[in-house]
Amino acid sequence: MAYNKILFFLLFIFALQACQKVETMERDLSRWAVPDQLPVNSILVHNDSLYIGLGDLFNRGGLWVSPIDSPSWDSLLVLNHAVRDLQWLDDRLYAYPIGNTVYYREGGIWSGLYMPGWEYFSAGHFFSDSAGILVAGENLGLGRIHRLRANGNFPYLLQADSFLHSFSDLAGQADGRALAVGYGLILKTTDYGQNWAPMPPQGNYFRAISWPDSLNAFVAGDYGSVYKSEDGGESWQKLLSGRTINPKYRWRCILALDQDHLAVGGKDGALLLSEDGGQNWQKLQGLEGEEILCLAHDGQFWYLGTAQGHIWGFLY
Repeated sequence: MAYNKILFFLLFIFALQACQKVETMERDLSRWAVPDQLPVNSILVHNDSLYIGLGDLFNRGGLWVSPIDSPSWDSLLVLNHAVRDLQWLDDRLYAYPIGNTVYYREGGIWSGLYMPGWEYFSAGHFFSDSAGILVAGENLGLGRIHRLRANGNFPYLLQADSFLHSFSDLAGQADGRALAVGYGLILKTTDYGQNWAPMPPQGNYFRAISWPDSLNAFVAGDYGSVYKSEDGGESWQKLLSGRTINPKYRWRCILALDQDHLAVGGKDGALLLSEDGGQNWQKLQGLEGEEILCLAHDGQFWYLGTAQGHIWGFLY
């Protein structure tokens, strides 16, 4: 009886994977090298410029910018460790590196928000200049959530919550809602990070999240799974099934432009694109040997940042 149940389960998984059709596609690809060919952890498109956060943990890192139409990199912030995430909020540019400082640039001047100790920040989201959240964690170890505390004219960061496993990514909405993902869990807050509640599904190693509008959100797992929520993260449906043993895809990033158009990228040059909310996928050819860490789109072109220190661009 137990054998039959196992066999039925395996047949169900194989049938589910067989229904997930992925077609191949080809595009003309452009490739640019970044300074020192450092890993490209984050890409932002803003006012016809491309902003990139670079670095490999304790190697040289920082923030560079280039015009989109003619790549030539100018350094805005040079550090001795990696910048993991970037965010534009109104006229302020935030850089989230590992360490004890969150940097922001306004009017061409850099300032910092400091905290005691050292932290492996992985992502951040500021709702305003006086309300923000950062998530952190090293490998599969203890995960932490930090909040910005405003004290008159001296805002600072304060560790707020600890969890058993690390966090990989974070996405937020202007109304104080945010979703944090990591090893084994998805957490949601509705009050600017004051309180958090776990959301199903559980147990996957969630690596990246994208939340393009108030209702639709997408999450990518390390072992190839992709989930979608249509109710602001309260419930999730699986779009792609993953495998913990010999996974076909190892996702590192996901970006949804709206409820229909999205891309997910990862190891071994894997990049899938969908135009119908993840019901059907196309796999881009020609990126073998690259590990895709981040994605951006300017309305016409996709941009991919890789661990090998390259940015790839193509029209789609």
